[in-house]
Amino acid sequence: MLGEVAVMLAGAFLIFILLFIAIAVTLYLLLAFGLKRLSEREGLANSWMAFVPLLNLYLMGLIAERQSTQSWKQHIPLAYPGLVVGSIILDFIPVIGFLLSIASLVFGIYVMFLLYERYSSQAIPFTIFSVITLGILFPILIFILRNNEKLTDADIKKIDGPDPLNKY
Repeated sequence: MLGEVAVMLAGAFLIFILLFIAIAVTLYLLLAFGLKRLSEREGLANSWMAFVPLLNLYLMGLIAERQSTQSWKQHIPLAYPGLVVGSIILDFIPVIGFLLSIASLVFGIYVMFLLYERYSSQAIPFTIFSVITLGILFPILIFILRNNEKLTDADIKKIDGPDPLNKY
């Protein structure tokens, strides 16, 4: 009797693990195909990097760099994978690892926002929903946005309307 319960629990656990793996692979492929298409539309030569872990972060940084207006924007492509690798390696050092993980998370959200901003007029809601869903929505939205045209400042003004602070 007890053995049968153990076998049933093990089977349920196996089904749960297989379902989790299937969802993770699906999300990874959605992100990879979406990012590959976005990088091709940007004219980047190495769109295959979308399928390689860590290199896809570099590719996201390259696209986000084109959208950023910050003075340090040229560092985005290397900073994003660097922060992620650094937070993984230094995670065992109590304070430094924690701070680096927080910096990596915040920088990742910033890159996510820049990608959404480049291809959608709904960058803020997309970013908020991606954060609320702990990033699960990010690959789905990138895949959905893969065929969108880049938004220009004129496109954004048409969507938002005139700037109320700049009347002249």
